[in-house]
Amino acid sequence: MKRLARLRSSLPLPARRDGNQSLALTATLAATLRFNASEPSAPKRSGAVDLDEEAALPSSVRNRRPPTATVKRGLEEFDAYYSLQQLCPADDWRKSVERLCLPLPPAFRVKPGLICRGEGVAEEVQALLRWLKDWQPEEVGWCPGAFRLLAAGDIGKQGRLLDKKLNQILVQAQRAGLITRQETASMLPALVLDVHPEHLVLDLCAAPGSKTMQVLEMMHGDLGEATALPPRGLLVANDLKSWRLNRLRERARRQPAAPLLATCADARRYPNLFLVSTKEGQRRGRLRFDRVLCDVPCSGDGTVRKARGLLDHWTPRGGLAHHGDQLAILCRGMELLAPGGLLTYSTCAFNPVECEAVVAAGLAWAKGSMEVVAVDVPGLRLQGGLTTWRVPAPAPSLDAPVGGITYGSWEDVPILDRSSGRLRRTMFPPAAYTPAAKATAEIAEQLKRCRRLLPVTDNGGGFFLALLRRLEHVDAPLKRGDRVRVFFNGLEAVVRGPGSGPFTGLTRVTYESDGSMYHVASDGLERSIAPAPAPALASTPCAPATEEALATPGDTTEQGACSGTGVAEAAAALGEEDAERTDAPKRLSLPLLPVSEEDWQSVAVFFGLVSDETKAAELGVQAFPRAALVYGPDPGYDGSPGSTPDIALCLASEALREVARAPAPRPVLRPVFLRPAPQGSRAVVFPLARQGLDGLEAGLGPDGCEWRAVAEAAPLLAKCCTRRVVHTSLAALRRLVEGPKEVEASTVGADPSWPAGTVVLTGRRGGDRNSEGPLVALLAFLTSSGRVRVVYQKGLNSRLLVTLALPSEALAPNG
Repeated sequence: MKRLARLRSSLPLPARRDGNQSLALTATLAATLRFNASEPSAPKRSGAVDLDEEAALPSSVRNRRPPTATVKRGLEEFDAYYSLQQLCPADDWRKSVERLCLPLPPAFRVKPGLICRGEGVAEEVQALLRWLKDWQPEEVGWCPGAFRLLAAGDIGKQGRLLDKKLNQILVQAQRAGLITRQETASMLPALVLDVHPEHLVLDLCAAPGSKTMQVLEMMHGDLGEATALPPRGLLVANDLKSWRLNRLRERARRQPAAPLLATCADARRYPNLFLVSTKEGQRRGRLRFDRVLCDVPCSGDGTVRKARGLLDHWTPRGGLAHHGDQLAILCRGMELLAPGGLLTYSTCAFNPVECEAVVAAGLAWAKGSMEVVAVDVPGLRLQGGLTTWRVPAPAPSLDAPVGGITYGSWEDVPILDRSSGRLRRTMFPPAAYTPAAKATAEIAEQLKRCRRLLPVTDNGGGFFLALLRRLEHVDAPLKRGDRVRVFFNGLEAVVRGPGSGPFTGLTRVTYESDGSMYHVASDGLERSIAPAPAPALASTPCAPATEEALATPGDTTEQGACSGTGVAEAAAALGEEDAERTDAPKRLSLPLLPVSEEDWQSVAVFFGLVSDETKAAELGVQAFPRAALVYGPDPGYDGSPGSTPDIALCLASEALREVARAPAPRPVLRPVFLRPAPQGSRAVVFPLARQGLDGLEAGLGPDGCEWRAVAEAAPLLAKCCTRRVVHTSLAALRRLVEGPKEVEASTVGADPSWPAGTVVLTGRRGGDRNSEGPLVALLAFLTSSGRVRVVYQKGLNSRLLVTLALPSEALAPNG
């Protein structure tokens, strides 16, 4: 009786008008005892239960699974669950599990500009590899410029190296801009996307930014800092949390000219971006991307070599909570992809519920507009995708076998688990939501082209990758809110949803001219790319794909299953719900204003910059990209009380300058020059004119320049300036960065009679500008007294740059 009283007080019971809850209590206790009874006669949990018995229970009992204990089995359960999935041959999986128990060797990539075609890597990288020889650096054959350290030792639970000396070397090399630390498995998505400088690229889940930096380096090409012209394309890096983008923005500023726009928005409902250009013949309207990365949030069980404590709380059900968000992000990425464009869907998880199941549901949602492209990476063996898999039960059970209870199809799932809300049809093979056998076979055939990386084939972690391509001249399915043009009359209209009743199979549209509503066949509509009017810019972001959007029409057999709503209806319903959200990201304009002629002449005369290519060639320098110079915020301003931001002149790519609106935009510009802001200013200034700045006191004398160069722009200015550049030897540069803070100008070859201000110090072996070997450029300041001091900047290790460029016999073991 005491046990009965405890259960009665702890279990929620359905309210009854007659006040008698005995029937509900009896049914609730029966269900509880059936699942948790310890007597030998109690039925054990299997793949199915008695449906008649389930239907006789009250709805409050059917829709809720009684609580059970969570059993932690760690590696044993992990091995059993994935052995059941048959991800690969049994021997390969056994070797993969053995390797998963070992620490993950750290890996890094060198800058593409330091990779010499047919000649290996540059001298700076060779010097760095000599420093790292005690940790056995090994080149990754399938990724150019990638290395891993085989003898790095153990790592902590957070993935940090326990060897402090090694960690310090890698951190300093990354701050110097020589390398980027990244796991080898995560290098795959950007590698197979084939990004070019003119491409428009979107990374929906960018932070912390290793893949974004890889794409950014690919957009600059192999020339690296050899050219001053920014890439013509654009890279949009998005993340839901703004603080996670800060580190990415800092790393991106080390690039020669960053065509990067950081945005903060929900990737499932990423809003449309618009292009505005005053040049005749250039594109206008909604932005469609040539390349899209969907490296979605996941359970991360492929990273157990780095996250050493992950197996302590691992369960097969970890991927169930991510499936819906992953599918929504993938479908939104498909909508933003231009015809003929490529999209990568990737996870660092083994679970097919997060991998093949999401890709299959996305293909069904796309309705033939997308196809999976087979990925073959020379020198790397990848496993093909699965066509069948098993889905874990949504809740644990004490009497479950090792690996947990799993279901092979939606029909095998008991009503209680279907009604729990944690299982969806889209988690199962496509036969669960595509009744047509032909469509199911086509999706299964495409799933074979997906790829899975296992530790047995590469000394790294686990990874899943699918490369999808939008067919030429095929667009994403129309959804509520899309602007279209009706073929037979040429009028503009807005999609309101699918037709119903006698208009089933048609699309309901509203004409913008008079607001009248009509039903039109889908093949009689063309998606409009014209920019929406101003009020429409604050409209609802598109809705994510849901289980209901993939359901079979008319299937309403079980509560909690797919409801028979079509794709457009589900999108319309979610769109109305999102329209009421008040926490949606604001879309703001980007004030990337071109630099005035007065400011340009100020820096051009002082530094000897030439924008005309013919004149620059005659003078033996590179032409400075005058058209790419815009006003931007101070990159070093941290918003601390009492401090004021400076005004910056930055380089921005052509596509970045054309973006008119974006959600919470944070353009990552390439700062070149800075000017102190007026005293008393407390906000980041985007000057529309020179009001209030005419009397600004630079403190550099009558012949000085109020603009000072940024330390990271020294390599660019060394190639473009005809004045204020001093050519000296590497030994002199090393004495300057390691010796006293100030030296006489004649010590480094500078002219003491020059006006006070910024000077650029360059060094090669032998001290000749045309000598062979790497060019090192440092920024210095020439005082009015004729002395020179190096300009240091946080995150830029000038000493390491000089030391690595020296001959090998001059390198000290301690750096």
